[in-house]
Amino acid sequence: MRGLKNNLVLIGLAILAFSIQLPTLQQNLYDFKVPLRSNESHFTTPIVIVAIDETSLQNQGHWPWPRERLTVLLKTLLDEYQATAVGLHLLLPENGQMQQDKILADLINRKPITTSLAFNLNDRLYSGYLNQGIPVSEMSPLGFSPALFPQAKGWVGVFHDLATTPRLSGHLNANIDSDGKIRRIPLFIEAQNMLYPQMTLAMLYELLDAKQDPTAWTATLPKHLAVKSTLIPYDFPNELIPVISAQAIFAKTAPPSLLENSLVLIGATAAGVGDVVATPMANQLPSVYLQAYLLNAALGQRWLITPPLERELTALGFVVWTLLLILVAQHLRTFVLFGLMIFTLSVLWISNVWQFVSLGVHWDFSPWFWLFSGHFIWLVYQRYQFHAQRSKTIEQMFKSYVPPTVLHKLIAGQFEHLEQGERRKITVMFVDLVAFTQLAENSDPRELTQLTRSIFNTLTPVILSHQGTIDKYMGDSIMAFWGAPLADDNQAHNAALSALEMRRLMHEKFPNLGFGIGIHTGEAIVGNVGSDFRHAYSALGDTVNIAARIERQTRRYPHSILLSKQTALESGLLTEWVDECQLKGKQQCVSLYTLAS
Repeated sequence: MRGLKNNLVLIGLAILAFSIQLPTLQQNLYDFKVPLRSNESHFTTPIVIVAIDETSLQNQGHWPWPRERLTVLLKTLLDEYQATAVGLHLLLPENGQMQQDKILADLINRKPITTSLAFNLNDRLYSGYLNQGIPVSEMSPLGFSPALFPQAKGWVGVFHDLATTPRLSGHLNANIDSDGKIRRIPLFIEAQNMLYPQMTLAMLYELLDAKQDPTAWTATLPKHLAVKSTLIPYDFPNELIPVISAQAIFAKTAPPSLLENSLVLIGATAAGVGDVVATPMANQLPSVYLQAYLLNAALGQRWLITPPLERELTALGFVVWTLLLILVAQHLRTFVLFGLMIFTLSVLWISNVWQFVSLGVHWDFSPWFWLFSGHFIWLVYQRYQFHAQRSKTIEQMFKSYVPPTVLHKLIAGQFEHLEQGERRKITVMFVDLVAFTQLAENSDPRELTQLTRSIFNTLTPVILSHQGTIDKYMGDSIMAFWGAPLADDNQAHNAALSALEMRRLMHEKFPNLGFGIGIHTGEAIVGNVGSDFRHAYSALGDTVNIAARIERQTRRYPHSILLSKQTALESGLLTEWVDECQLKGKQQCVSLYTLAS
């Protein structure tokens, strides 16, 4: 029943771990990996940011600028600096001066310039106009489905004249996580039966003429689009991206070599104008930098991929691990089991980090963290309960038979051999009162019981104080042994000292009572002997029988203590040879010794 309960708990914890969704842990584990992937060599695209910064505003006036000023900036970049394409990380929903709006719209329509939109996914709020998107019907043959992407309810669009042109605009939406950081963006957003790609993808759509042949453009997309958002590959330090003030373009002081054949992103970085975002790489970063990371990922095919079957494969891994744990947990020692768990978790984590850094594959590791934490805590609790119960069992079994120091060592040690039994070298002692039967017949039962208890209370502490184990009380007899359950290299010596102390106490307190002590050293089987209803730690074997028969010989000799030759040799005390005696059941004579006074 206990095994079934344990298995059910392990399975239940696996199900719980698979169900837990704690964003904080997911985000922290992901953020740990992001800097490990960041490398200067990953910045392979000629991208330049033209910043509308404080210097630009001081010289060109406060934002928003007149349309003619934007027109001059764009013409200068494309005609004089020979930039390949320009992406406007700016929202232009309001109409300006009519003539200037037409001029700017015409320039954007003729040149490789991409404008931006922002969609509201929750509320029906509108500002500006939507220009032409990519018809869903054109994307369906490529495997695109509007159901895969977020649906817009409102938008911040473009001014009227630009909306009438066929030029594609891209959106600037990003997913803000619960900690305020941006880790994902939706690649496409569907609005009015049109798909609007992210701004950098819209740049490439126009640049690669995807209307005529989408092959080259679709090659820049991630391999798996069946998600509502895609991880942003923060693959290089943002300091690598060249940033030029817009004022330098107006003044024509920017280095031509930096802008020629480059992809230019125009964005606001001035305080109060540009928006600043938090990322796993920086707590404050102008949002135009996100477009640089995405543009580099698209052209270098360095997208981060979340496997489409991530949850299913994680569930399969959970099943395999839980079954393995069920099979081996009960058979492994505690430190081996926990070592196996720590090793397995470490291998999984290292593999997870390696796949992210080297292959760009992101697996959410938080379910594994919860799984191993849950299993670890449960197994620690289970092992604690198991050892506490075993300690209680050992204490109940031995507290009346062994001294406290031995009991504490037993509880701190391994218990298996106590129940299974083992062969040990021990020294066995029998203590018996002489003529006790005749005494019992002539005594009051209450007085006899009190006398027996008094004798045993006198002798028992002697045995325990010399590290002996009380086996049992049998009428007027005591059986004790040394060398088990804990090994004792001085067992014969301790037993002999106990015998001397017993003799002294018996002469002092019970001078009218005769007694005999027999001691023998040899091998015996020790363990938890008995039935499921009643059992005790005891010794069995020929050594026990010999010790009992040696004790009986004390009636034949004028010595209250008799030892076998083996005990006499190992006692380390002065002994005297008594006789060679034929014991019952033994063919050979046994040498008997006594302890010298």
